[in-house]
Amino acid sequence: MEEAIHILKKSFCHPEKSETIPVTESGGRITIKPLYSSFTVPNTDVSTMDGYAVSAEDFADASDRNPVRLQNEIWVNTGNSIPPEYNAVIAVEDVYSDNGNLFTRNTVLQWQNIRKMGSEIQKERMILPSGHCIRKYDIAPLVTYGISSVDVASISVGLIPTGSELVSSGTIPGPGQVVESNTVMADVWLSEIGVTCRRYPITGDQPESIKTAIEEAVVENDLVIISAGTSAGSRDYTARILAEIGEILVHGIAMIPGKPTIISRVSGKPVIGLPGSPQAAQTVLRELVIPLCIEWGMSGNDDEQCTVRLTQAIPSDAGFNEFVPLIIGNLNNEIIASPLSRAPGMQRSALSANGYIHIPQHIEGYQAGSIVDIHLTGKRSEIERSLLLSGQYHPYLDWLSNCISNKHISLYMRDSGILGGILSLRKKACHATPLSYYGSSGGAHIPYIADYFDQGELAALHIAQKQYGILSCNSLGTIESHRIRFSEDTEKILEHNLLQRLHTRFDAHDLVTISDTENTHRYTPPEAVQANLADICIGDQQTADIHNLCFTPLETEHFEILLMKGYSEDYRIMQLIESVRTSTLIQQLNDAGYDTSRTGTIREIR
Repeated sequence: MEEAIHILKKSFCHPEKSETIPVTESGGRITIKPLYSSFTVPNTDVSTMDGYAVSAEDFADASDRNPVRLQNEIWVNTGNSIPPEYNAVIAVEDVYSDNGNLFTRNTVLQWQNIRKMGSEIQKERMILPSGHCIRKYDIAPLVTYGISSVDVASISVGLIPTGSELVSSGTIPGPGQVVESNTVMADVWLSEIGVTCRRYPITGDQPESIKTAIEEAVVENDLVIISAGTSAGSRDYTARILAEIGEILVHGIAMIPGKPTIISRVSGKPVIGLPGSPQAAQTVLRELVIPLCIEWGMSGNDDEQCTVRLTQAIPSDAGFNEFVPLIIGNLNNEIIASPLSRAPGMQRSALSANGYIHIPQHIEGYQAGSIVDIHLTGKRSEIERSLLLSGQYHPYLDWLSNCISNKHISLYMRDSGILGGILSLRKKACHATPLSYYGSSGGAHIPYIADYFDQGELAALHIAQKQYGILSCNSLGTIESHRIRFSEDTEKILEHNLLQRLHTRFDAHDLVTISDTENTHRYTPPEAVQANLADICIGDQQTADIHNLCFTPLETEHFEILLMKGYSEDYRIMQLIESVRTSTLIQQLNDAGYDTSRTGTIREIR
């Protein structure tokens, strides 16, 4: 049987056809190119609670002994836009009325109960890579992010039932007659994995009629399946006809049921003869036809269960049934699962997850290391092809995910930051950890490495590097040194090394952070500089060119993926390395302004 599968896959090329379909009909279909968000979500700051929009600074001293009266507040419902002069929402249940005035005893934090603009996804960020099987769980996020139609892989299969004894379904068979079911079954099975099926009328046991039906179907489809007539009986004409109009590659396979199966080539296309027995036809469909369709880019959606080890604790409130999205994979022959964000309104977790756990109402969650049963949102076989990353997110990971998906590996990224990723790698909760650091290459420059790993325990796969510097409207010498303004977002991304470099240019006391209260969060840092809301920000040469800003170099940032010793024994890691070295990824990195001179090199961290 293995030889027959090999012949089938080797003898026929991928049709490489596609079609555009509504997203509402895309479940179970395979994307042929990446999908990108059409807009930013949310597109403005919105309230996550019913309550009162206020300025957080007015309630810094609120307490049980010192209630503070609400002034200049406005009422907002969940999902309402927040005007720019407000930066927090007090939930209605945290407010009480006294003599017609509203008070709260709770300290209010900035951006409390507010989802900031773009906190879920930015416009043109990749939603799904090419080669992704669209799941029912993906549909709502796709619609939310503005996707109305999808380009998907397309295969057309012609189904020809043969036999003078056959009658169509819905017909009561007479003496000696049989209801035709094989092509009906094949239609359902193949349609379920995204194949477009075309069922032809029942053809009697007349050689010329069968020949005409096959020739017509070959013209109209990528693959043709003939049901029955494959044995050596007096009215079994399939093999003889296929040999006449094409080439028989296989007739007879060592499998029970299914022995008389035929694999042939007609006009360069596969024509497969199914045995008439429904059990045998099922076996051939499952073992031969569907694997070929999957090889050609088709797939299906299952909802299976499996047992996993939790890498992190999952707390839950008693009294509630809770469903938590998970990233699931196989690490060192053990199936592990890590929880994803449960924040309200965040649909991206549904995209990132490949399973979920149901926590019953009588259980207050699970401890890290617990062995639990979970539900899969894809096929069980996909766990073996899942590559789990935990660490620092960067856009190149989207490009890498797209490249590795073409090798039938699904990349799942958990954005846990550098320390979170290193701890996950240490606890065997992920396959690899992406991170970045400033300075020259070497383990000493990667934060936390010496604290958690012994010398020689890690290797680093180099992705790229990029020089960062100060972006300003004019040269640095024209900026008044007593008040150098830069946005709070810029301050957050400054590593210690980069901040030190910045301080060599300016006195630390001269740097003034422009906070979100001045609405810089509504701009990217370069846009804030352009709008004269900030004097400087941090960026690269390409960003400076796009925004017509001056660029003063500061430091080089290195992007690497940490691998545990022995990584070469994991085929998923080896596919990751191959994907990093592809011309496609290298070109994308070059186009984005990265230095790729060392891309794909691996070094031992000492």
